[in-house]
Amino acid sequence: MPLPQTLTLSEAAADIRRTSGRHTRPFFFMVGAGISSPPVPLASAIVEDCRKQCAGLVPPDRQSPMAAYMWWFGKAYPSRADRQRYLQSLIEKKPITDANLRLAHLLLGGKFANLVVTTNFDDFISKALTLFGETHTVCDHPHTVLRVNPERDDLQVVHVH
Repeated sequence: MPLPQTLTLSEAAADIRRTSGRHTRPFFFMVGAGISSPPVPLASAIVEDCRKQCAGLVPPDRQSPMAAYMWWFGKAYPSRADRQRYLQSLIEKKPITDANLRLAHLLLGGKFANLVVTTNFDDFISKALTLFGETHTVCDHPHTVLRVNPERDDLQVVHVH
């Protein structure tokens, strides 16, 4: 299999135009923490904050970044309520990022996509869509999963974590 090719912006835009002309909503967007940074810190900054709170603790050897994040986060905030409060403190009253606004703008009218899947805890994409007057459905809890249907025409935002 050949290595992935790096495209220039104009080449990528041309590919998107060609693809969108042949298919109805040919894409969906999968977005993560980078779209909400810098107002919301990335996992590495959260780990550092948790390490400071747990001075003296020694983590298990050779953890993957995800395992280290989960270990330190669980040690610094042992209860679910504590973790929720901490994340809320990182997110609330933060401005919608330019990246979220740009994504919302791309989603307007539903030409390219009607589905956004995000690993983020914040609701910036939803706020950006609302700011532009775009109605959408949000699935941010396992009990709301039945709201999601890729066959529907409306815009859908799915939080997975």
